[in-house]
Amino acid sequence: MQMTNEEFLTNVGMEFKVARVRKDLTRPQLAKLTGLSIDCIGDVENGKVDAHILTYKRLFDALGMKVETLL
Repeated sequence: MQMTNEEFLTNVGMEFKVARVRKDLTRPQLAKLTGLSIDCIGDVENGKVDAHILTYKRLFDALGMKVETLL
């Protein structure tokens, strides 16, 4: 069965949150590293938004993640 868009965004958000927690970063700290707002990071982590690819790139870079993590 194919994953819905909502399920996909939830899974992606959870991967970012897990990576952030593993790096012992708070949302405000990650916001400073990425230039994104705390609210934006929260929305991505909670799967509430289909963020722009460059938003994801900023998170990948700051968290030391690779795109393959989500595939």
